[in-house]
Amino acid sequence: MRPISKCKHHQRLHHRSHPPSDRDSPDSPLSDPSLPPWRRLTQAKQRSLARASSFTDRLMQRKSIESTINRVQGTYLIRFSIGAPPHHTIAIMDTGSQLISTQCEPCTKCMRQLFPIFSPGSSTTYKEVRCDSPRCGTFGHESGCDDRREKCVYNVRYGDSSYSSGAVATETFTFAESRGEALHYFNNIQFGCGHSNYFHFASTIPSGIVGLSAGKSSLLSQFGYDRFSYCLTTYGDRKKGSKLHFGEDAYVTGRTMVWTPMTEMAVPDFYFVRLEAISVGNKRIEYHNPALVEGRNIVMDSGGQFLRRRGGGDSKLDQAKGCAGL
Repeated sequence: MRPISKCKHHQRLHHRSHPPSDRDSPDSPLSDPSLPPWRRLTQAKQRSLARASSFTDRLMQRKSIESTINRVQGTYLIRFSIGAPPHHTIAIMDTGSQLISTQCEPCTKCMRQLFPIFSPGSSTTYKEVRCDSPRCGTFGHESGCDDRREKCVYNVRYGDSSYSSGAVATETFTFAESRGEALHYFNNIQFGCGHSNYFHFASTIPSGIVGLSAGKSSLLSQFGYDRFSYCLTTYGDRKKGSKLHFGEDAYVTGRTMVWTPMTEMAVPDFYFVRLEAISVGNKRIEYHNPALVEGRNIVMDSGGQFLRRRGGGDSKLDQAKGCAGL
């Protein structure tokens, strides 16, 4: 899906110079001389554990993770959890958008969905983005400031009349690791908590959308991975799922695999490939549109169900369809 269509924060930094010393030594400006030695040792231990934990978090970010993909009436759904405690979520996988959003309580307009609607008040890690935060301006999707409530909000609309609007917030997202059954938690993922939503889905299962484009706000970019992979599920078997992989395991190999290069991205949000021809039956029709930039003429959009050509009809294609009895 492709959308039809800031706040700035300045901070002055002041620096102080101090000779290097142990922060618990009497010469350190950070030392509290009133603390007994055992208390200083306890604090030093806590700081060491906190730093070790932060290093572990950063190293864990590079682990491969995955999500199950299921196809429902032409759309591909992925499973993960939001919040703490984790709230089960199913969302549309969309390579044509950077928007991450889910329906949230309280709802002014929400659709039916399989799992209960996410309630921010029930999560200990939910945090709304304030207007003066630099993250408000980087969210995109018509984000701006609600001056009355001093919080960052968004409003995105699509060409098929779908829309989502609500608060820009951060939350913990939980995915399974590719190797083993361990869970991996991604903190401070920025997303849209939609209080007014309408998506033109034929299904009442998904609660929102997960953008996997190259945009800065997409799930891929926020995870810090530079690649992902997925296999399409069998059209005739809706119960049989597939896997969406991020990280080192994001490779699809095999003797029958066919590859096509992705072209330079004219629009950062989209993945482009070059369409050479369309075959109808045994009739091959070369595809060329002089109105398009050479080398990139097709956007890969998992949120769309059909191949759409820009502009009017193609007489050669229509003729081939007629010959094939279509």
